[in-house]
Amino acid sequence: MALSNRFLRGNATQALIAILVATLASPTMAADKKGRFRVKGAGSSTCQHFSEAVREAGSEFVSYGGWLDGYLTAMNRYEDETYDVVSWQSTELLLASLLRYRQTNPEAIFHSAAAQLAQTLKRWAIRAQNPIQIAESDGMAAAVYKETLARVQGRLRQQGFYDGDLSGEFDEVTRDALKAFQESKAIHATGLPDQETLMRLLSSRPAN
Repeated sequence: MALSNRFLRGNATQALIAILVATLASPTMAADKKGRFRVKGAGSSTCQHFSEAVREAGSEFVSYGGWLDGYLTAMNRYEDETYDVVSWQSTELLLASLLRYRQTNPEAIFHSAAAQLAQTLKRWAIRAQNPIQIAESDGMAAAVYKETLARVQGRLRQQGFYDGDLSGEFDEVTRDALKAFQESKAIHATGLPDQETLMRLLSSRPAN
């Protein structure tokens, strides 16, 4: 697992961090009668330690990605009306977001930063079980929830790139609309709902 410099520098990542910093209120959690609970593994370390692990890019860094995936899976299991709190963001992007957060909060505990990020992600969450669509174009492929693809179609329609139904199906019209959007933003025009394209389209608060 490696953090791409383009994610670390990207405007959309900075937008995610701005949202994260603006939502610093501690989330409500189950714990003992005094609100205390034990954080296990990588979650108990500081964001400064996380940053050092990123630089070394060894097995310790990989453990942070595994810890974050496990934390988000637990949210999916125990949060009401939540099938997947991560509707489109890759683990790489989320770790890049936390790394940027660490730059202004070096002594923050990794678990606390992850919990705040997770609360932010809930605004995009997939609420009920949803099929995965495999988008294919020019020998490449990307997997995305059908609901997320419908949101993409909605944003494309708002911006004048798409005039079809919000079906959540990856068809030729959707591919061409994505290519046109990508070209307008100087993104490599694959026609696929890749991470950079999804960030550009969906990183603002959803309308629903």
